[in-house]
Amino acid sequence: MADVGEYIKKASEDCQSAMAITDFASVGAFSEAGLKKPEGFKLIYGLELPVLSGARVYHATLLSKNAAGREALYMLASETPAPKPALEKARDNLLLGSGCDEGELYSALLAGKPDEELINIAAFYDFIEVQPASNFEFLIEQGKITDINALVENVKKLVNIGKIAGKPVVSVGDVCFSDKEDAPRRESLLESLGVVGSYAKAPLYFRTTAEMLAEFRFLSDPTAWEITVVNTNKIASLCEG
Repeated sequence: MADVGEYIKKASEDCQSAMAITDFASVGAFSEAGLKKPEGFKLIYGLELPVLSGARVYHATLLSKNAAGREALYMLASETPAPKPALEKARDNLLLGSGCDEGELYSALLAGKPDEELINIAAFYDFIEVQPASNFEFLIEQGKITDINALVENVKKLVNIGKIAGKPVVSVGDVCFSDKEDAPRRESLLESLGVVGSYAKAPLYFRTTAEMLAEFRFLSDPTAWEITVVNTNKIASLCEG
């Protein structure tokens, strides 16, 4: 909903040295972002992509590691949902994230799958994503989870799954608009498309590093720092700007 340059500006002002662009099944912002990137700032090109796995469609996050990875993003975005074999074929030049509530891993978590199965699913991905619990409050309204405490426990569960599977866990914002005050604009847009309720009200604004750390204060301070700062920078270091 915001100009991509505004997101880059906010990231720079927050002393962030890199930012990933992961629009849903679209590479449309790549050119504009490249033009608005300041000197020394790393722009990571990516996608949130629907992936066809068997009879199910899951969401996954794709980040390009290099120019070949960027070309793969264009190819994968041209046919969605992308078959999982096509994703596997291109993955040498990509980093794969576990996605949002519609990702394969979080869907299995909501379905109450055993830890062994969750660990096996996590093994496919290069990094495990966790979001602020408030981002997923709409799942309560949808009857998929009981309350905010259960959402918090899911974050803790994913952090533990990541450790067992040997995968870095990263906190992500699933940013859809720039400032908290812009929420009514997104809500109005979604309502015009027939989407109402708490999903339309989700607080998917650009959070600063300090705000993201505060969202995960239910974890130990070292763990919150690891998933918000250490591991996000680790992932960025694996990608060419």
